[in-house]
Amino acid sequence: MKSPKRFKELHLDSWRPSLASGYESSISSAPGPRLLLCGRRSSGLSTLLRCLVNRTLISDGPRRRNEQSQKAIVIDLDTSLPEFSPPGTISLVSLQTPIFGPALSHPLSIHGSSSRILKMHFLGDVEASDICNLQVECISDLLSVEKQFRRGPGNAITVILAPKWLNDVGGVVASKLWAEMAPTGIVCLDHSTASAHLRPWKSLAESTGCPIQNLPVPTSDRIALVREHDLQMQSYFHSVPSGADRVFWDGRPIMADTGAEITLGYQGRHAGVVGIALVSGHVALEDTYDVLEGSIVAIVAVKARSIGPWDDEARDAQDADDRRLDVEDRHILPGVARTEEDLPRLMTGEEGFGLPALNSECLGLGFVTRIDIAQRQIRLKAGGARHEIQERMQGQQVVLVLQKATSDGRYKTDWARREVEQIGRE
Repeated sequence: MKSPKRFKELHLDSWRPSLASGYESSISSAPGPRLLLCGRRSSGLSTLLRCLVNRTLISDGPRRRNEQSQKAIVIDLDTSLPEFSPPGTISLVSLQTPIFGPALSHPLSIHGSSSRILKMHFLGDVEASDICNLQVECISDLLSVEKQFRRGPGNAITVILAPKWLNDVGGVVASKLWAEMAPTGIVCLDHSTASAHLRPWKSLAESTGCPIQNLPVPTSDRIALVREHDLQMQSYFHSVPSGADRVFWDGRPIMADTGAEITLGYQGRHAGVVGIALVSGHVALEDTYDVLEGSIVAIVAVKARSIGPWDDEARDAQDADDRRLDVEDRHILPGVARTEEDLPRLMTGEEGFGLPALNSECLGLGFVTRIDIAQRQIRLKAGGARHEIQERMQGQQVVLVLQKATSDGRYKTDWARREVEQIGRE
């Protein structure tokens, strides 16, 4: 039998001066440094993030000893492979303990005792051509929440991970985000000073005197994006939180454990599910049932009355559409069309899926195991996050957001089916 390939060791010697510089800055900067990290995928951004955060958290300088609790704040805008939250999300994270290992080894929850997710938004698979008000509003919302959170004691370092899909934003959007991020330094994992990852920020940094550091990209082995995506999905659904911010692996196939389900009604004024939104690609209204069952969805809590237009002109326009609208739904969620199975499909245009960032929040992901048409119920598996999601849903209504599978196979659920097949062979 052929032995498994040994991965190359990642050498970080070329980063040491920059890491030391960032550490000194975190001690001397009164409000705490704000570092914007950017670079290509598999360049070591995740490793650099952990190095910066860990160096800050384990430091014992004189200023640190005088503080009751030192923390680091991470604003992760990478929807492809987030560091602490499930794929498709952007998040605001507070850290008080060092982090080790790849992203799939340290998923965080909102109820962590020391390190935790403060807020998440689900954007799905984002390309530069897809950027609209939705993505910008969600980023701005996380930055606004972070500003409120920083008012507490401590000299927190803030690290912002910029995704590739921000590389081509226009000047107006870049200026808006720059003012909200207010970085005190940029670290780009690309030796070129003309890197595409610096394109939106370079002139803004120069005009504000914000230093830019270009670091070399260390040689390392790459894992296919779809493989990393599946591993993170498995980690999310199989991780069970325990005490002291520890996480354990539940080895039972996610589709085989019938007892751990969330059941949500989708009919009536007090329904748990008030909308079903589809991201990327066109799916006919009558095909909603087929694409929803057996798929992974984001569970997004909403303040339903704040969604969509409420003026008479907008309502007339909706009535003009050839869709069957339930009268009750007009008082719950505008823009909803009922399918033959009575599923509340949220019909949206090009501006994302119509959920304003200020009045919505992603609670987690769920695997749709069954749609019970007779009972008007949707059943979901949420893995180790089930109890947390159920607790946070009390008194709230949700929209289920479905990201269609990408051309390279991400957001498919083949891995879950393989788990069941593997058990059958054992």
